[in-house]
Amino acid sequence: MSTTMRAVVQDAYGTTAALRVEEVPVPSIGPADVLVRVEAAGIDAGTWHLTTGRPYLMRLMGFGMRRPSSRLRGAAFAGVVEEVGAEVDDLRAGDAVFGSAAGSLAERVRAPRAAVVPTPAGLGFAEAAAIPISAVTALQALAAAEVGRATACWCWARPAASATSSCSSPSRAAQR
Repeated sequence: MSTTMRAVVQDAYGTTAALRVEEVPVPSIGPADVLVRVEAAGIDAGTWHLTTGRPYLMRLMGFGMRRPSSRLRGAAFAGVVEEVGAEVDDLRAGDAVFGSAAGSLAERVRAPRAAVVPTPAGLGFAEAAAIPISAVTALQALAAAEVGRATACWCWARPAASATSSCSSPSRAAQR
């Protein structure tokens, strides 16, 4: 495996003109991490906020006052596991997964095992990459507005919730 990869990087806040593709080191993983070869990445409002540095409050929250604290962009991804840390015993190289981790607009991304789940059969990489942030945000909005029943999707996106309740909705499950 190569020691470098292509990634979208940024050294200053701005528009998309501040972004460029550059060779960077492949991230090393810790004992509870996985290294994923990215097949698709999700773009969402959060990525735009990190690119522009707006609203300005986010800079005070630790994302960098004058420039981004992290050069790598992206958060949501889907891909194939290339390597697992010593403490990861339920995923193997070759497993299709999706999740959320900083720096997903790259050929590879390091993610904590807790932020990655296996991709269900029949779900493509592009669809899976939209789930961790955009789809979950939409489900949370539906649940907050108590629109319809987001039960199946919410429980699928939050396995821990479905294991501890009948999960009729996120707000009702939280009340139990």
